[in-house]
Amino acid sequence: MLFSLDPLAGEAYISLYVAGEEMIELGRLRRIETLTIVSEDEYEGLALNFEGSNFDPVRLQTKPVIRLTWNMRSVGTW
Repeated sequence: MLFSLDPLAGEAYISLYVAGEEMIELGRLRRIETLTIVSEDEYEGLALNFEGSNFDPVRLQTKPVIRLTWNMRSVGTW
């Protein structure tokens, strides 16, 4: 897993790798309002929240397993 945040540009990049092969890439995530580190019981990870309500947060779980979730909305449903 590779996570990069460029606070000056306000962009984030996430890449997930399995056996050395890139499976998922989310790049140039913009308009990030907050980055929250979450640690509850057995769960650890972070959440990227965007400005406004147009996008659901990106959630990157790091414990107990690595998981990336982002509920995308269909075009035209803003």
